[in-house]
Amino acid sequence: MNNNYWNDGYWNRHLSAPERMDICDILWVEKHQSMIDMLPKGKVLDLGCGIGQFTKYWVENGFHVVSADISAVALGELRRRVTNACTIELDMSKLLPFEDNSFDVVFANLSIHYFDCDTTMQLSDEIWRILKSGGLFMGSVNSSAAYEF
Repeated sequence: MNNNYWNDGYWNRHLSAPERMDICDILWVEKHQSMIDMLPKGKVLDLGCGIGQFTKYWVENGFHVVSADISAVALGELRRRVTNACTIELDMSKLLPFEDNSFDVVFANLSIHYFDCDTTMQLSDEIWRILKSGGLFMGSVNSSAAYEF
């Protein structure tokens, strides 16, 4: 991944626009609120967290959240919006720097579809490695079709 794009190209362009991105656009997740309410209030990895739209949601629902993104600009904005955020700058195309079985939930909103097939498979393996037994992966990808599993 090119973090220059995510720092200088994408986030600086979007954050300087007059129609700043809304932190509350969480409608697809709210559709699954009853399932989320049943989860133990454990540890969530917000993978590709951007400026924290979903980090804020998970924190407000009682979870301990680790927010991870390749962009220092996005993480800076996230810390401004969610002052107690735990953040880590990382490149998802590399091995994830977390211990096995360390998260109850791995959440990825529009962040895992940027890679070639081999990298996507490696990332998938890493997500399953860091999820606790019985943990939940919840994510969305950019596609021309809608699928729900």
